[in-house]
Order: sequence, then structure tokens, then C-alpha cells
Amino acid sequence: MPQPVPHLVITPAHNEEVHLSGLIVAMVRQTVPPAEWIIVDDASTDRTAALVDAAAAEHPWIRRLVPPHATRRAVGGKVARLFLHGFSRANHGEWCFVSKIDADLSLPDDYFEQVFGRFAQDQRLGIAGGSCWERRGERLVLERVSTEHTRGALKSYRRECWEAIGGIRPVDGWDGIDNVMAQMHGWRTRSFEEIRAIHRRPTGAFRGVLRGRYTAGRFAAFMGYLPLFMLGRVLRRTLDRPLLIGGLAMGWGYLHHRLQRAARFDEPRVIAFLRQRQRERIGLARRRARG
Repeated sequence: MPQPVPHLVITPAHNEEVHLSGLIVAMVRQTVPPAEWIIVDDASTDRTAALVDAAAAEHPWIRRLVPPHATRRAVGGKVARLFLHGFSRANHGEWCFVSKIDADLSLPDDYFEQVFGRFAQDQRLGIAGGSCWERRGERLVLERVSTEHTRGALKSYRRECWEAIGGIRPVDGWDGIDNVMAQMHGWRTRSFEEIRAIHRRPTGAFRGVLRGRYTAGRFAAFMGYLPLFMLGRVLRRTLDRPLLIGGLAMGWGYLHHRLQRAARFDEPRVIAFLRQRQRERIGLARRRARG
């Protein structure tokens, strides 16, 4: 029998009636269930509230929370603010981990058991999560990211790491910033391909994919990515679906942000650390030894 681990789970949700019931079943079945699961209901107009309230009546560790300024479906910085609102209202106690899990995910019953097992194996692992897989017909396709990048849809923070980085920042790109800040403080961050979660919301229409690539480019400029490193990312993206134009959309987002002289992330030490890591990855600087 797996040992209990004191951990909190927070899920922002807006009109998730279609997906949330499956996540509730998966969460109840967890071999290492959370001490508290807070679902932040962001102005849902479907049966999201009814589903959560019914689950909470049966399982006292489930709770629905309505933020004071509910909005339409939140993205980016809004998601981070919803997460932080839920975290601020949690009955923290002696928690060891806090996790963000999106409402449109399907988790294996031993998801948290697997993740916490990785934390136990590596005491310098600060942020970790599984991988997102998407159904395409009869196949499961991995939504690829760097192994050092933990996805915003499903990530868990060790308490000591969370406190070292001061939590997450309520800005667009928060789920990349936290990884960089953790690494800057000497923590490792990792997504584990073998721990599979099914991303049940479709990737989106063709236009939505291009908007996502454009937004990713703007975030890269916001974080001060090196132009040469960014060029490599753009070239790699031209080989992904949609071919060529996906990479071009990312490149335009990066250039557009810079041409507008739009604001950058206002923590220069973080940007400097990120750019140093990028120089190392493209061979422009000697790799520093890390524990």
C-alpha cells in the first residue's frame, strides 16, 4: 500500500462539464490521493458547479471555490491568478507538494504515486510532472516539450522549491518562468514521458494552432530569448504541424513583440540566467558544472 503524501491539488475550471467528471473519478481513484483538492470555478454556466458540489458532498477533501472576479475562460496569467487564489484559500497544514492539474486531463490511477516516486529518488527535483498525450484516431501522440520543461497543465512543486522561487508569477508564460527560476536556485525540473496523462481537449482549430505559436513567440521575446537560440526554435517548428507556417507564426510573434518594444519580464537576474543557459545549449558558452 503506497504511503500517504501530504499534498494539495488545485484545478482552475470554466465550463468543464464534459471533462471534469472523468477527472473526478481519476482523482478519487488515486493510490496517493490529495489531502485537499480545490477546484476554482471561474464563472461556469454549465453543470461544472453541480458536478463538483456532488463530489464534495461525498468526499470532504474536494472543495469548490468561486474567485471574487470570475471571468470567461482564463488563459496565461489569468490561469496563474486562479491557481494562486485557490492556493491562498487552501487549508495548507503540513503539505509537502502542491500540484496544478487541468480539468481536461485523464490521469492514471497511480499518477501521483509515480510523480512522488520521482521526487523521492531525486532530492534536488523541485518541479515535476507527467507528459500530455493526445488521441488522434486510434493512436496516442505525445505533445512534445523539452524534458526540463514541466507542462502548465500538470505540474507538482516540492514545498522547498515553491518557497525558494516565491511561488509562481501571475503573468503570461508563468509555466516557463517557474522552471527557469527553479533551475536558477539549483533545483531540477523534469517532465516524465513515461507518466502518461491524456489531454482530452482537442488541440484546436487551425487558426488556434497559429495563434498559439504566435503567442509562444511573444513570450520568448518577453523573456529575452537570444535571437540565435530563437532562430533554432523557429526552424524546428517549421517541421511540425502545420508545416512551415507554424514556425513562421512563432517567429513573427517574437519579432512583433520586439518591434513594438513591448515590456519584458521585470526580473533581470532570471533573464540573465536563461540567456546563459541558451548560450550553453547552442555552444556559445562553456557548460557550468551542476549538482
